[in-house]
Amino acid sequence: MRSYIHRYLAGESQQVWVELRSASVNVRGQEVYDDVLSVVMESAKRAMYNFTIIIRKLQELNYLFISKSPFIQPSVDVRSYLDELETLCGLMPMIIRSWFEVVGHVNLSGTHPSWLVCGDYELLSMYGVESRLTALSKEALCREKPFVKTYAFQTTSSLLSWYGHDRERFLEAGTIIGINLWDDELIMAGDLEGVSEIVAPFAGADGYFLHKDANIAPTFIEYLRRSFEWGGFPGFANVPEELRPTEMLDYLREGLLPI
Repeated sequence: MRSYIHRYLAGESQQVWVELRSASVNVRGQEVYDDVLSVVMESAKRAMYNFTIIIRKLQELNYLFISKSPFIQPSVDVRSYLDELETLCGLMPMIIRSWFEVVGHVNLSGTHPSWLVCGDYELLSMYGVESRLTALSKEALCREKPFVKTYAFQTTSSLLSWYGHDRERFLEAGTIIGINLWDDELIMAGDLEGVSEIVAPFAGADGYFLHKDANIAPTFIEYLRRSFEWGGFPGFANVPEELRPTEMLDYLREGLLPI
C-alpha cells in the first residue's frame, strides 16, 4: 500500500484528507504519524505558496488591504511556544499547529475600486484605511454599490496568545476550547462572532470548526480549498454572477496548487 504522502503528491489530495479525517485521532499512531505529518506539512507549504501568489497578484492589481502586512511569517521561536501551549492545554489539530509553524498570519480582507460591490468597506473604515484613499477612490468604492461580505481568507497569530491565556477556562471545562482563528477586533465588528473557533484539544489531522453550520466549510482544510477555489474570497460564491469580479478571480486562482 502506498503511503499517504506519495498518494498526496501523486494528485490524490482530496481523497487522502478524507481518509485522514476518517482515521480521526488514530493518525497519531506510531506506524502512520510521520506519514500523516508529511501530508499536513506539505498542505501547509502549498497553502503558503498559494497565498504568496494571491497577495502578489492583489498588490499588482492595487487591491486595498485592511492590513498593512497581509502576510506575516511565523516568529523564530514559534515551535517552542506551540510546545508550551500543547503541554498546558492539550494537542492542537495537526494542520492548525503546522499552519502556525509554516504560514503564520494571513489577512486578505479589503476591497478593490473596480469591484461592482463594496467588499469589506466597513472593516476598511474601522481600520482607518479610508483615510489613505483619495476622494475619487472613496467615491468609486462606495457610491451606489451594494455591500458584500467577501469573507476574504484570514487567520491571525492572535490565536496563539488567546489559546494560551484561556488555559484556565479549558482546565475547568475539561472538554472543549475554541481556538480563535481571527483577530478579536474583526470578530467584534459584526457577524463573524463564533464562526472562527476550532475545536481543541483534538489530536486529529484536520481542524473542525466549533460552529460548522455557520462557517464557509466544516473543517480548516475544506475552508482552505473553498477559499482557493475563489481566489481567496469564498464569499463571492453567494454573490450574483453579474456582480462578481470574474476576470480578477480567475486570475487570482490561476496556477494555485491543490490542497
